[in-house]
Amino acid sequence: TFVSFFGRFNYSIADKYYLQVVARTDGSSRFGANSRWGTFPSASIGWIVSEESFMENIKPISFLKLRTSWGRTGNADLDRTAQYETWAVAQGGYAGQNHRYQQQLGNPDLKWETSTIIDAALEYGILNDRISGTFSYYRKTTKDVLLQYNVQTSTGFSNVWANAGEILNHGVEFSIKSNNL
Repeated sequence: TFVSFFGRFNYSIADKYYLQVVARTDGSSRFGANSRWGTFPSASIGWIVSEESFMENIKPISFLKLRTSWGRTGNADLDRTAQYETWAVAQGGYAGQNHRYQQQLGNPDLKWETSTIIDAALEYGILNDRISGTFSYYRKTTKDVLLQYNVQTSTGFSNVWANAGEILNHGVEFSIKSNNL
């Protein structure tokens, strides 16, 4: 079961300064009682520089915008029973008796996998937007990655779900568009 609460605030000043703040709280029964809830905020700001009076005499630049954002997201993509030990009953075991055996190791300490993303960009338009594009930098750090972690096979199991990892992605993106006709 998932439950979510979401709020967003947008603000604009003179159609050239922008602010957005978002807050989201999610609850998932896939995690233990101590880690069911995750809060994931984000914020972004933007400035359309080409709307400023000091840009009026710079005719070749038709559009120029600076923007940046920061945000956190959560991931709950794991088996719905990952936090629990699971058991089964074998029929007709020793001397015809039924017996129970453990099928899966549980992990009651599982928590939300979280990603933090930072982005900064410059959007531009030149010569009445005949040439336009974006230059941006991003950095995404994911912590508490949800993985099936290998355990000693002498335990009778091969793996267990765990928050066992961290991933970093970052880079630069560049795009250019030309309207020649």
